[in-house]
Amino acid sequence: MDSGKSPLSNNGAKGYPSPPPEDLEPAPLCAVVHISTHDFWLTADVGYHTSSIWKSFSDVEVTCAAERPEFELFMDDYIMVSDNLRWLQESIETPGFQVKKGLFLLTNNTGACFKVHHALFELKNHEGFNSTDDSAGDGPSEDSEDIQDEESSIFNIRNWPTYSDMAKNALDTIKETHNVVPIPAYDLSGHLIKP
Repeated sequence: MDSGKSPLSNNGAKGYPSPPPEDLEPAPLCAVVHISTHDFWLTADVGYHTSSIWKSFSDVEVTCAAERPEFELFMDDYIMVSDNLRWLQESIETPGFQVKKGLFLLTNNTGACFKVHHALFELKNHEGFNSTDDSAGDGPSEDSEDIQDEESSIFNIRNWPTYSDMAKNALDTIKETHNVVPIPAYDLSGHLIKP
């Protein structure tokens, strides 16, 4: 990333008004990574328990640590990805704050890795459909079926798996108000990987 083209002014403030203009579109970030077995919470109920982190089951996010892949073909790309993520993280920090908490973690055996997260649930709108804009077409699909409405689908919130009584009871409280947002992870045949 060319630091000469940074959207930041000299004082560290963004050169954009707040909130940003509506015509800005999200940029996809892609990388080939190794998912670490450390700090791994990619389970259907994230090991849910009530805490100060999650006030409601609807707030849970699946997370994992992404490390440099072992395949030489992607090792240099991982360095570039890490550099770009560091630049992005530093470009949005609040000037004057010394203590930072970001997306990078340190592990004993692999060096720096970064945290990836995904919100599992979204609020339904008043008509019972997803609250997100489906017109973009980038959301998960399973053989052109509407995975939220298919009564027998594992991706329907009524069938979403949980592994503890606490998570099951918490899921029951959001079934009428939320939908599942599956991780867009696919098998080699192009089908969504089931939780």
